Amino acid sequence: ILHGGVGFVHRRFEAAAVENSAVTFRLCDADGADGFPGNLEVCVKYELTGDNRMIIRYSAISDRKTVINLTNHSYFNLRGCGDILSHELKINADYYLPVDSELIPTGEIRSVEGTEFDFRSLRKIKNGFYDHCYVLNDEFCAELYDRESGRRLRVTTDMPGVQFYAGGATGERKGKGGAVYGKNSALCLETQFFPDSPNRPDFPSAELEAGELFTSCTTYAFSVE
Repeated sequence: ILHGGVGFVHRRFEAAAVENSAVTFRLCDADGADGFPGNLEVCVKYELTGDNRMIIRYSAISDRKTVINLTNHSYFNLRGCGDILSHELKINADYYLPVDSELIPTGEIRSVEGTEFDFRSLRKIKNGFYDHCYVLNDEFCAELYDRESGRRLRVTTDMPGVQFYAGGATGERKGKGGAVYGKNSALCLETQFFPDSPNRPDFPSAELEAGELFTSCTTYAFSVE
């Protein structure tokens, strides 16, 4: 499957530290939980800055060798209504990972050149089928822009990939003011290791050695024109 185990999204984290503009949450995952080895401690710090950035810092440590691939699955719609197909997107990647019928990477790393996966220049999304990992060129990850509202989102990260999910399989959900959100109502830009990395030795490794501290950082920066 694309997501391992039950998933931390369904677990309750405890507030480990609270600051004026930041909060750190912690989760302790027991050895063998969901089939993964090691007593794992995970911390996620969310910080809001005065220049409209949300900085997410992850850390994790285990007492046994294990694998870990933490990400943020927030959905974004810069207009706040309608679908995201007219949003303009740029992804700083020359390559992406083709997938099989279960959305698992086939192992091939394919060029975006001449394909509908090429988002190297800002362009409208148009198609809502995307649920693919992109191989990032550097720490600048992606840019999302909604021309109607003038809102812009820029994403930077120290992770090697980003999963672009256009919300094509999202079920209907009710929002504020009676709004109804369904297919392609929002998108995700999930910074992470490549999916299926434990089974692909040529992918960047998601292994975490016993006693080793894993850290990563992703920033979502918002602006209005």
